[in-house]
Amino acid sequence: MKTLLLLIITFVFANSTQSQPTIVEPGSNSINSSILYTGKFTWASSIKDQISLITIQRINQEIVIEDRTSKKGIEESTQSIVLSAKTLEPLRENYKNEDRSYSLQYGTKIKGTNTDFESNKKTTIDEPIDGKHFNAATLSFIVSCLPISLDYRVTLPILRMGNGWKPTYLKYKITDVSEQKSFSCLSGAHEIWKVTVQEKTRNHRLVVFFDKSSRRILRTEQSFDGYHLSDNTFVLADKETDVNPIKAKFNADETMAMLSGGSASINGQASTKIADKKGITGNKTQYAPKGSLVTLIPNSAYFKEWVDYNLFIGNVSRPVYFDGILVEGCSYPLPPEVAKTMRVTDVTDNKGSFQFDKLKPGEYLVYIGFVANKYTHTTRTPTGDYSITINNDGSASATQIIDVKNWMTPQNIINHQYVKISNEGQTVNIKLK
Repeated sequence: MKTLLLLIITFVFANSTQSQPTIVEPGSNSINSSILYTGKFTWASSIKDQISLITIQRINQEIVIEDRTSKKGIEESTQSIVLSAKTLEPLRENYKNEDRSYSLQYGTKIKGTNTDFESNKKTTIDEPIDGKHFNAATLSFIVSCLPISLDYRVTLPILRMGNGWKPTYLKYKITDVSEQKSFSCLSGAHEIWKVTVQEKTRNHRLVVFFDKSSRRILRTEQSFDGYHLSDNTFVLADKETDVNPIKAKFNADETMAMLSGGSASINGQASTKIADKKGITGNKTQYAPKGSLVTLIPNSAYFKEWVDYNLFIGNVSRPVYFDGILVEGCSYPLPPEVAKTMRVTDVTDNKGSFQFDKLKPGEYLVYIGFVANKYTHTTRTPTGDYSITINNDGSASATQIIDVKNWMTPQNIINHQYVKISNEGQTVNIKLK
């Protein structure tokens, strides 16, 4: 019985060891390139005003990864790396910034050229490659294609070009794997793998966060000098600019036709009530100032879903809780192509008046935002002066003069109303208050 138990333990241990190799190189059975997440993404950088536009696509038997990095809207660099779709081994690479550009071909050798723009010097590259290696710039993508588990520990051979355009060979080891949860306003809840990869000679530490199911990389953190990530880190975070939580389809032509192809109109007046306070006099109704912008939106299925998602028009944050923690600022702004189809007019007088014409029958949403003054509190401040009163008996009394002020503070007002036009030529009168 003991012998049988020992054989079972030995068999399980042997198969467990076989299922997790020590080294994973291009073409290894552990690599599953089919799960690499493809598409177009915008990654925000920890460097101020810097973003990276990433495109990953499969073309025939190749995977093309493009990175266009810009700062304050000005492109700083472009990089394109082509991998074998089967093995993830690098095939070609091109790079350009304001200082230099290079073009490389990978095979049994690395062949290509590097051009230094400052010196106008062109260097020819012809170097043999020793073994199979992944490209250094694709490390985070390689990690996302591995059969990650909590105890997964492998070494990845990496190739990068060093000084003198000589190949440098590095070994990156997965040192830690953990599970996390996160929440995005746009894409919802995520079950995440957090994978830490380290290389000792350069003191390089890379942490990759990616969705367990989709394998989409949500964040990377890199430290190059061995310090803690919080002290010296370079972060790339997915901004999810390609994610649209609104499922209804938007029809721009149909929307524009509602706003300009009819004979109906909406006449309106926008105002707000000033809260009454004892001892304070003044006009209790405050009208939207002349020139205030009023927006008209056809209440299509897309806009209905957008309003429901944001809970209130005007992109107002809504409270969302994830794992018992408040997620702030959870809202989705209108995409530019949708916002372009709204009609905007302005208040034409001091009574908050506005008008929309040439409208077709249908349901619309009208809203306005403006600033109104609200009474908030009263202050009583001694002036230092006195009022002298002569009494009937000839005596005098002094009363300190008090400066009484009613203070007002500005308050943002957002009024909205749904309006239905039933027939052509109809005029609907509304009050936004």
